[in-house]
Amino acid sequence: MAGFHKQFVRRRATGFFGLFSGLFLTSLAFLAVSSEEAQSQTLKGENDMNQIDIVFNDTGKTCTIKLDDSDEARDLISELPLELTLEDFNKTEKIATLPKKLDVKTQPKGFNPEKGDVTYYIPWGNLAIFTRDFRFSENLVHLGTLSGCMENFDQQKTIPVRLEKSKISNAR
Repeated sequence: MAGFHKQFVRRRATGFFGLFSGLFLTSLAFLAVSSEEAQSQTLKGENDMNQIDIVFNDTGKTCTIKLDDSDEARDLISELPLELTLEDFNKTEKIATLPKKLDVKTQPKGFNPEKGDVTYYIPWGNLAIFTRDFRFSENLVHLGTLSGCMENFDQQKTIPVRLEKSKISNAR
């Protein structure tokens, strides 16, 4: 009988510790998944904050600019909302002089813009949205990328627009 009791106690102890360790591992897995979801939501919220809308005053159409995570992009956001008139420059970009120059922390070597790139040209203090690919240009800071809507820039020589914080960002 003593052998049966030892075996019963061993099984019961193993069962208890097995159950305990199973619950412990399940709890850890739950915490890990919850942490990943929270981090994902935080990153999503941060990404939304890096978007601004460009509203075409004549049609009311809205397009989104996804901004880089940079001091210059944050400086642009701090100036919003902005009423600007985009003018054609060399059939390559639409430019507008900003009311206040952006604070450029580090002097970039330059940038090789592509269609849809939103940039800041340091010497003139202007915003530029590229409607075509262009060569490497010194003193050009990449601010972000326009998602779609390029057809709105091809049609007109002068475009009155409003830059504002993204509606997605404001919903938070």
